[in-house]
Amino acid sequence: MNSIYNLSLEQIKSKNIDKLIEEYNYNLNLLKKNRLCKRIISNNYGLSIIELEELLEIEEMKHNSQYYFPGDTVLLYSRNYEQKTKKNITCNFSGAIIRPGSFYINYRPLIDNISTGEVYVLKNTLKVDKSYSYILPTTIQELENLTYNLLSDSEEYETIDFSHLRQVVGEDFSFQKLKRR
Repeated sequence: MNSIYNLSLEQIKSKNIDKLIEEYNYNLNLLKKNRLCKRIISNNYGLSIIELEELLEIEEMKHNSQYYFPGDTVLLYSRNYEQKTKKNITCNFSGAIIRPGSFYINYRPLIDNISTGEVYVLKNTLKVDKSYSYILPTTIQELENLTYNLLSDSEEYETIDFSHLRQVVGEDFSFQKLKRR
């Protein structure tokens, strides 16, 4: 007989043993240690416990901070909405002028440290041409990777002028802590 950890909920239900279903749900509840885990489990309810554990491990690695919040699980919420400019503004990534009538993106993600419960935003809103939308970080790992490149003057992103970006944000991205309601 397969271990309950290897069976999906459908396979457990086919055995028609209520105790196995209770054990499955009990083990799922043990995995729900934070909001990220709860969301992943609810979106993938029915997978085997082992599959869920692997999925949780992969997702937690994506959201595990190494630089800004070492060892913490951090969610990054960015709302990359396009705006039409009414006056000349400078793209923070390239230093190019974004002319009136052109679209740009205000990038100021909400950074939610679910390990500590603290919430931050970037201190300075980045204004970038809409053609850079694919480069804007969507996870803490991506933000930290951009930071490493900023600090080392890397050429990983050929289109970003890191010397100009450093003039805008300083040596490093800084955060403003928000009060929780």
